[in-house]
Amino acid sequence: MHDVRHNEYHPDEYEDYLKSGYVYNMIVSVLDVSFFFFALSVVSASVVLPAFMLRLGASAALVALLPAVQVIGLRLPQIITPFLIEGRIRQKPYIVTMNAILRSLWVLMVPLVFLLAESHPRILLTCFLSLFFAMNFLLGLAQPSWGDLIAKVIPKRRRGSFMGMNMMLGHALGIIGGVIVSYVMNSGRFDYPLNYAVLFLVSSVIFWISFAFFTMTKEPIIEVPDGHESVKAYIASLGQVLKTNRRFVRYIVFTCLLYSFVMGNGLFMAYGVSRFGPVEEMMGRFVMASTVAVMVVAPIFGIVADRAGHGIVLLTSILLYIGSVICAMLAVDWISMYPTFILAAVGVSAWIISMRNMTYELAPEDQRPRYLALVSTIPVPMVLLFSVLGGWLADRTSLGYLLPFIISICISCAAIVVLITGVGLSRDRLKPQGGA
Repeated sequence: MHDVRHNEYHPDEYEDYLKSGYVYNMIVSVLDVSFFFFALSVVSASVVLPAFMLRLGASAALVALLPAVQVIGLRLPQIITPFLIEGRIRQKPYIVTMNAILRSLWVLMVPLVFLLAESHPRILLTCFLSLFFAMNFLLGLAQPSWGDLIAKVIPKRRRGSFMGMNMMLGHALGIIGGVIVSYVMNSGRFDYPLNYAVLFLVSSVIFWISFAFFTMTKEPIIEVPDGHESVKAYIASLGQVLKTNRRFVRYIVFTCLLYSFVMGNGLFMAYGVSRFGPVEEMMGRFVMASTVAVMVVAPIFGIVADRAGHGIVLLTSILLYIGSVICAMLAVDWISMYPTFILAAVGVSAWIISMRNMTYELAPEDQRPRYLALVSTIPVPMVLLFSVLGGWLADRTSLGYLLPFIISICISCAAIVVLITGVGLSRDRLKPQGGA
C-alpha cells in the first residue's frame, strides 16, 4: 500500500501507478519545472545575463563563454553521479540536497551586486561567473538522479507531452518574467545596479517556489538495488555501453555537433550591441516575445515527439537554430533582431523537450543514469571548444561575428546528417540494447 509517511509508492503498486496514479506526480513535476523556467526567464541567459556581463566590462569573447560555463558546469559532473547514487533506494533526498544548496548560492548575487557593481565590477564579474558555474555544477550533480526519477514517475507515452506542458506553462509564466524585466529596466524606478539586483532577487524567490513543488513529489520504489559497484567496475561498465550500443554512440556524436549552437546563442547579444548600441530598453521585449513563442509552440513539439518520435523534434530544433543565425546576419537594427531571439528560444525548447527523452529510449531502464551521464559529459570538450573558438573568431578576425555564425551553420548541417543517417528520426528505429 501507499506509504504516506515516506511519501512513496511500493513495487506491488507500480503497474497500477503507471496506468493512472502518475497524474499527481505529473502535476507537481510540471509546476516544479515550469517555475524553474519562470525563474530563468527573469535572468535570461540569452538576454539579461549577457547584458549584465557587458555592463561589468566583459569582452565579447568572455560573454561568448557564458553558454560554455553553463553547459560545462551542468554536464561535466554528471559522469560521477550514477556512481554516487548507486545503492540508494530513493533518489529524492539526494536531489533535494543538491537543489537546496544551489538555490542558496544564487541568492548571494543580490548583496554582491549592491556591494561590488560600481566599485569593483571586475570582482563582481568573477563572482558572478563562479556562482553561475557552481549553481550549474550542483544542478549537474543532480541531473542523472532527477532524470531517472522523472523516467519512473512519468510513463513513456507521456514524456514528450510532459516536457511540452513544462515549456508551455513555464513560458506562460515567463511572460510575467518579461513584464518584470521590462518594468525593472524601463520604469525609471530602478537605477543601475539596483535593477539587476532586483532581477536576481525575484529569480531567487521563484527558484525556491519551484523547489517547494519538487519536494511534493512521491517517488515510486520499484526495486531495492543489489549493491554498490567498485570504481573500477563502474568505469568498465561505461566503456561497455559505448562498445555495445552503436546507435547511442552515434547519438553522442550528433550531440557533440549540435552544441555548435553555443557559437550563435552565446554571441547574439554581443553582436547586437556591437552593431546597434545599448540594449537595456529592448531586453524585456525580447524576453516576452521569445516566451510567447515558446509557450505556443512547445506543446506541439511535445505531441509530435510522443506520436512521431523525438528525432523529428531534434531535427526541427537544429533547423530553427540555423534560421536564427541567418536572421541575425540579416538584421539591420534591434527590431530586426526579434526573429533571432524568437527562433533561438523556440529551438532550445525543442532541444530541451527531446534530448533527454531520446536518451531514455536508447537506454535500458536499469542503466538510464549511466546513459544520461555519458550523453551529458562526453560533449563537454566540444562545448568549450565551440565557445572559445566563437569568441576568438569574433574578436580577432576581419569577418567578426559572421565567421563563427557561418561555421556553426556548417557544423549544424553535419549534425543533421548524423541524426538522419546514424540515429534515425522515427521511434521504431531506436533500440535500447546494442546493435546497429
